[in-house]
Amino acid sequence: MRKAFEEAMKAEERPYLICEEDFTRRMRELLGVKNEPKEEDPLDAEDAEYLFRKISLAMKAGNTILLTYDNYGMDVHIAVGKFDKTKGFDEAFRMYAGEEGEREVYENCIEYLEELIDEGIKDGN
Repeated sequence: MRKAFEEAMKAEERPYLICEEDFTRRMRELLGVKNEPKEEDPLDAEDAEYLFRKISLAMKAGNTILLTYDNYGMDVHIAVGKFDKTKGFDEAFRMYAGEEGEREVYENCIEYLEELIDEGIKDGN
């Protein structure tokens, strides 16, 4: 078993693994069967923890971030660089717990934070 695993890891082209649900959806599409709408995963504690880590890294990159977390959801207000009262925040994201479409807002927030982190790394922060 170990030998087979090591050989697979040395291979130039590695197999692409997908979850069972995605595999089933793709096969249904190939067969011409209509898929049911995919259920959205609600935001949970792991998502919040991942967001906190990204916020921490973005702050270390020299940005100002205000985070509010309560039973109803999360607010993330982002100021690029130091906060200026006259300018205010550059971006704001509100994610409600248990609401539809919040995964997209969460992903947009993570994407924006990653851009700030990358810019901070380029600038040497």
